[in-house]
Amino acid sequence: MTKENDNLDFDKAKDLTVGEAVRKDAEIKAGITNEDSILDKYIKQHPDEVASQKFETREVNLEDLDTATLDDFIKKQRAEVEQDSIDSEPGLAASEVNADGAIMAQDPVDDNADEQEAVADISTEPEDDSILKDSSDLDDKPFYKRKVPILLGLLLLLLSIFGISYGVNQLNQKEAASSSSTTSSSSRKALDASGKHATAQSIKDNEAFGEMYDGFFTDDKAVKLKNSEFGKLPELEIALKKLEGTKFYDAAKEKYDNLKEQIDGIQAVNAKFDKAVIVDGELVDSAKPKVDANFDDLSVGTLNTGNASLDNLLQKAVKKGRDDLKGVKDSSAVEAEASRQSSVAASESASKAAEEAAAASRTESQAAAPSQNNQEASQTAPAAPSYGISGYDAASLQRNLSRVPYNEAAIADSGNAAWNFAPGVLETVVGKAQARGNISGNNYILERVNIVNGNGYYNMFKPDGTYLFSINAKTGYFVGNKPGNADNLDY
Repeated sequence: MTKENDNLDFDKAKDLTVGEAVRKDAEIKAGITNEDSILDKYIKQHPDEVASQKFETREVNLEDLDTATLDDFIKKQRAEVEQDSIDSEPGLAASEVNADGAIMAQDPVDDNADEQEAVADISTEPEDDSILKDSSDLDDKPFYKRKVPILLGLLLLLLSIFGISYGVNQLNQKEAASSSSTTSSSSRKALDASGKHATAQSIKDNEAFGEMYDGFFTDDKAVKLKNSEFGKLPELEIALKKLEGTKFYDAAKEKYDNLKEQIDGIQAVNAKFDKAVIVDGELVDSAKPKVDANFDDLSVGTLNTGNASLDNLLQKAVKKGRDDLKGVKDSSAVEAEASRQSSVAASESASKAAEEAAAASRTESQAAAPSQNNQEASQTAPAAPSYGISGYDAASLQRNLSRVPYNEAAIADSGNAAWNFAPGVLETVVGKAQARGNISGNNYILERVNIVNGNGYYNMFKPDGTYLFSINAKTGYFVGNKPGNADNLDY
């Protein structure tokens, strides 16, 4: 049998049954030859199914393998074999094959006519020994002998497909495992190439860093810091440097940086108080803010360390400092006011004492009036009667420093009411002079100077004649030559 003809020659098919002829015709169209095995025949007759099931275009899974097509092929081959046995019986030789290859039943025919027609056909065509021999061999073999090889071949084909499928599936699994192993190996190589691999020494260094880091806290949650450990931060930095180039470095560096921020925040706030206000994660109430403490210069970053518990504690410490500082200032204001009131009271007391002293002096002056009048008559310049001390040397007085010019005519008018002190004026002036340390007691000299705008003016001197100031007897205004005092008189 060759591939030269696409159709079955009648001369070759005349000795075949109808079923065999149909099958032979389909095989010839499919390109099947006598040398083809059952597997080759199946592949040529079902090219589309075989192509769809190729392993390079479809991932094989034994559990999901579709054997329906193969089962149908086996059933079809079995049916054809059974049909061959039926076609070999008398009465079916006259069957015809339609265009689709189906067997069409015909009316009963005369066997003798068929034989005559067959003889006529044979006589008109040359004989082909090979075809006759093949046909003879097929007809001579019993049905069961022709069926067993076909079924056996199909069974071998089925087993071969399952075997190939299993092998391909195992190969796919090995390739996947190999790919995973290659990826893992590549990852390890990449990790080693970056230098960030865990060695026994790096693991040991990381554990040492962790133990030292945990030592900075009083609790397992790493929230409350020990103030006594702050000085060990440089040691922790040295432990961190040992982890450079390892996979532990980034996490350790983050811990170190955050710890440093927390310590900086605590130290910045503690520096505002007379002693540490935050100790081992607790607020110390006895700590007081420094007098010159400025809590406004604490930056937002300083008070926000990333440790929520510590940040809350820092805010409480700042509030405490501000409140305490405000209380101190208020207390100082109260003390200042008390001091001022005390000074006023002392001044009033001094004024009262001066008034009493002045009254006593007037009494004494009145008793010694005759002798004083005689002394005044002997002096070249007038003096105020009955005020201060008497018997002083008029030449020692610094009259040239007087803020009010001397007027002899006004001084001579001794009966003028302008010379009379308004109530309490002299006492007040004497009291202030005493408070300033200018005089002590009634040891002062007082003399008339001038009358201006109806107001009498006196000069006050120390017992040694030192000029102090000029006094308005009516208003109590007094002014001297000391720097910082008023530059102008009251007239």
